[in-house]
Amino acid sequence: MCTFHSDKEVQVCDVAIGHVKDQLAPEGEAVRFTHLEGEGTLVQAVGDVDLGLFEQRVRNGMAAAEAGSSR
Repeated sequence: MCTFHSDKEVQVCDVAIGHVKDQLAPEGEAVRFTHLEGEGTLVQAVGDVDLGLFEQRVRNGMAAAEAGSSR
Protein backbone atom coordinates (compact mmCIF):
# COMPACT_ATOMS: atom_id res chain seq x y z
CA MET A 1 0.00 0.00 0.00
CA CYS A 2 2.84 2.41 0.85
CA THR A 3 6.53 2.26 0.01
CA PHE A 4 9.17 3.65 2.35
CA HIS A 5 12.12 4.98 0.34
CA SER A 6 14.02 6.18 3.42
CA ASP A 7 13.35 7.24 7.00
CA LYS A 8 12.29 10.66 5.66
CA GLU A 9 10.38 9.69 2.52
CA VAL A 10 7.42 7.43 1.78
CA GLN A 11 5.19 7.00 -1.26
CA VAL A 12 1.55 6.69 -0.17
CA CYS A 13 -1.26 5.34 -2.34
CA ASP A 14 -4.40 7.39 -2.94
CA VAL A 15 -6.52 5.14 -0.71
CA ALA A 16 -4.42 5.88 2.37
CA ILE A 17 -3.27 9.47 1.80
CA GLY A 18 -6.20 11.10 3.63
CA HIS A 19 -5.57 9.02 6.72
CA VAL A 20 -1.82 9.65 6.55
CA LYS A 21 -2.36 13.41 6.20
CA ASP A 22 -4.65 13.34 9.24
CA GLN A 23 -1.98 11.53 11.27
CA LEU A 24 0.78 13.92 10.18
CA ALA A 25 -1.24 17.13 10.65
CA PRO A 26 0.49 17.95 13.99
CA GLU A 27 3.83 18.19 12.15
CA GLY A 28 2.57 21.16 10.10
CA GLU A 29 4.96 22.43 7.46
CA ALA A 30 7.72 20.04 8.55
CA VAL A 31 6.08 17.50 6.23
CA ARG A 32 5.71 18.01 2.46
CA PHE A 33 3.12 16.24 0.27
CA THR A 34 3.77 15.99 -3.47
CA HIS A 35 1.14 14.35 -5.69
CA LEU A 36 2.68 11.98 -8.25
CA GLU A 37 0.29 11.52 -11.18
CA GLY A 38 -0.82 7.89 -11.22
CA GLU A 39 1.58 6.94 -8.42
CA GLY A 40 0.05 8.32 -5.23
CA THR A 41 1.68 10.98 -3.08
CA LEU A 42 5.28 11.41 -2.00
CA VAL A 43 5.40 12.32 1.70
CA GLN A 44 8.65 13.84 2.95
CA ALA A 45 9.85 14.91 6.37
CA VAL A 46 11.59 18.17 5.47
CA GLY A 47 11.77 19.95 8.80
CA ASP A 48 12.50 19.15 12.41
CA VAL A 49 10.54 15.89 12.69
CA ASP A 50 11.00 12.95 15.05
CA LEU A 51 11.61 10.31 12.37
CA GLY A 52 10.39 7.46 14.55
CA LEU A 53 7.14 9.33 15.15
CA PHE A 54 6.92 10.19 11.43
CA GLU A 55 7.11 6.50 10.51
CA GLN A 56 4.62 5.52 13.23
CA ARG A 57 2.10 8.14 12.12
CA VAL A 58 2.39 7.02 8.48
CA ARG A 59 1.88 3.40 9.56
CA ASN A 60 -1.11 4.42 11.72
CA GLY A 61 -2.64 6.13 8.68
CA MET A 62 -2.03 3.04 6.55
CA ALA A 63 -3.64 0.83 9.20
CA ALA A 64 -6.70 3.09 9.38
CA ALA A 65 -7.08 2.91 5.60
CA GLU A 66 -6.70 -0.88 5.62
CA ALA A 67 -9.28 -1.17 8.39
CA GLY A 68 -11.66 0.89 6.27
CA SER A 69 -12.25 3.52 8.91
CA SER A 70 -13.73 6.79 7.76
CA ARG A 71 -11.78 10.01 8.09
